[in-house]
Amino acid sequence: GISTTYSLKHRSRIAAVVKKGQRYRSFPIHLMALEHSPEEYEDLKIGFSVPARIHRSAVMRNRLKRRMREAIRPLIPSLLEKKRATGLSLMFVHVGPEESDQALIHLKIKILLERFTEHTPIPSSHEIEPKKTRKRTFKGLIALLLAVAVIGPAAKIGDDFFEIS
Repeated sequence: GISTTYSLKHRSRIAAVVKKGQRYRSFPIHLMALEHSPEEYEDLKIGFSVPARIHRSAVMRNRLKRRMREAIRPLIPSLLEKKRATGLSLMFVHVGPEESDQALIHLKIKILLERFTEHTPIPSSHEIEPKKTRKRTFKGLIALLLAVAVIGPAAKIGDDFFEIS
């Protein structure tokens, strides 16, 4: 496994990673990463989670966490080298409903760390701005029909330009 010096244990730091961290996805594993300011934290901390709502069995959750810890262990030196991991918190979450084997977990964690070190995050659903659409109401339709009747086939109402042929 990995050394306890790298274990992400403090609730406040875990909460900060979950709330403010960049999210990267490679199913069945998600990575949340947060680079803290040097005044805040100076060390690399890594946490692992398997939600109980996805895997009811504690044995299964612990097995998946062990596999994730083992997969990241050989990658820590290159991570420290690439990111100069001062004040870095990483949280890996296994979200897949099936048990993943060691080879798949190792591959997915490697992919996630490459994305993180290249800093090309895939936005989470809550980070994507919704499309701004204007609701067409019944009153708007009546106004359009009145404008067409009065002005003719080309009518401008507000910011919208309607052309009816």
